[in-house]
Amino acid sequence: MITQTKNNIRETPKKIKADNGYNSQLKKASEMFPEIDLYIDDKNRRKEDINLGEIKKKYSDIEYNNLTKLLSPEGEMEYKKRMYTVEPVFGNIKENLGYRGFLLRGLKKVKGEFNLMCIAHNINKIYNFIKKQKMKLAVALKNIKDEMKIKRNCQLDIN
Repeated sequence: MITQTKNNIRETPKKIKADNGYNSQLKKASEMFPEIDLYIDDKNRRKEDINLGEIKKKYSDIEYNNLTKLLSPEGEMEYKKRMYTVEPVFGNIKENLGYRGFLLRGLKKVKGEFNLMCIAHNINKIYNFIKKQKMKLAVALKNIKDEMKIKRNCQLDIN
C-alpha cells in the first residue's frame, strides 16, 4: 500500500493513517519505511477499560508503540484527520454515486470499473468547484492545474 502511494504521488508521505485491516502489516511497514509516521488503527483503541499492561505482554514493541501513539491526544487528533481525507471519497462513491459493489468480475475488469467510479467522483468535484467559483470552464481548468499538484484522489491497490 505504501509503495503504491509513493508511486501515485511521486513522493514519500510523512504520515499514513489506515484502518485496522492493515494492522497485520504494521511491523513490515515500520521496518521498510522508518521515515513515515504510521497511524494504523487497533481494535483495542476504542475499549473504555483498556489495560496497557496486559496489552504490552501480548503485543510486539511496534504494535504497542502504535497503540499508545493512537491513544495520545496528538495521535487521536491525527487519526481523526482520516475522516476528512480518505473516508469521504469512498463514502461519496458508495452513497451519493450509488456504487455499492462491482458489476464485473475479474481483477482487470474490476480495476477498470473502479477507475470509472473514481473518474465520476473527480468530475463531480471539478463540476462543483467550477459552479461554486462561478467561472468559465477554461478559466477553472487553468486554475485547477495551476493551484494543485495533481495527486490522485481515489486509487485502489489490489495485490
